[in-house]
Amino acid sequence: MDHEYWMDLCLKLASQADNRIRSNPKVGCVIIKENRIIGKGFHEVYGEAHAEVKAFANAKEDVQGGTLYVNLEPCSHYGKTPPCCEKIVEKEISKVVIAMEDPNPLVAGKGIQYLKDHGVDVVLGIRKREAENLNRIFLHYIKSGLPYVFLKGAMSLDGKIATKTGESQWISCEESRELTHSWRGEYQGILAGIGTILKDNPRLTARGNKGENPIRIILDSSLRIPLDAKILSEKGKNIIFYHHGEKEKLEALKDFENTELAAVSLKEEELHLSEVLKVLGQKGISSIFVEGGSRIFDSFFREKAADECAIFIAPLIIGGEEGISLVGGKGISRLEDSYRLKEWTAQKIGEDFLLRGRKETLCLQES
Repeated sequence: MDHEYWMDLCLKLASQADNRIRSNPKVGCVIIKENRIIGKGFHEVYGEAHAEVKAFANAKEDVQGGTLYVNLEPCSHYGKTPPCCEKIVEKEISKVVIAMEDPNPLVAGKGIQYLKDHGVDVVLGIRKREAENLNRIFLHYIKSGLPYVFLKGAMSLDGKIATKTGESQWISCEESRELTHSWRGEYQGILAGIGTILKDNPRLTARGNKGENPIRIILDSSLRIPLDAKILSEKGKNIIFYHHGEKEKLEALKDFENTELAAVSLKEEELHLSEVLKVLGQKGISSIFVEGGSRIFDSFFREKAADECAIFIAPLIIGGEEGISLVGGKGISRLEDSYRLKEWTAQKIGEDFLLRGRKETLCLQES
């Protein structure tokens, strides 16, 4: 079996990670000896054992002289846990096969150099493209300091998300909604506008998810959120971004222990989206899941702030000029300013079709 085979197993292990790793990368590790697996593991929880340490702990026999496969360069610094490259040398691993370097400035080739300096044979670049794709959230955050934005919508064939009376439950099929809940569990934060809160009063949780419920992020420029909104009594954390509001409402919201208020400026009478994303990045939130509504979608698309989007298209027609479109708000004047998908896929989910794509071609590291 070749390097690609074992690295594919690492990537499969790494993909099991959910939002409990927070801003950390998804990493899987496999240790082999005589062409058979003797240990494997993946990073599961932020601040706890890394993939390499888990693989050592799960080893069925002595790993001395074995080959270790890992999809990201082993860390070389002391953080929440000790350096993995030191553990690899201590365990007398003879060869380490790595998919890609870690762009984190705290690592950035230092782990590889440490291994080489201590006589470990290093092979780099196996399944690099696949490894970059798996950790696109981590790579984006390390590169920009901003959260990776995944935008999800569901609409009819004629682009509507609700009828003229506002009825919207449910446009997408049950399978699409189940997939949506599984996605929520992959992101640190879930963002919605105050319009969604006022209309649907959602809980914004990830049902059936093994990970943590994402941090709920609400854009509410004038603090219109009702004090009996479900998210305020739901377990987990809320961050409400606002510009102004009544003093009494401001003080009342401060009494909710699970809720943080963050004041930002306005841009064209809307909350300044760049400021919102900057604040979230500074709080260590590396990824957010955006669920609308239509004005929020418009803001993210106009600002080209959505890194990836997924749109469910249901086989029904709503019609009418007063039906609510997926993207509302101000829109654009020129086609050259439109948000375009550079990489996209289409698949059938139950009765719906799912279009999914990214803002730009993934090209995060030099070869």
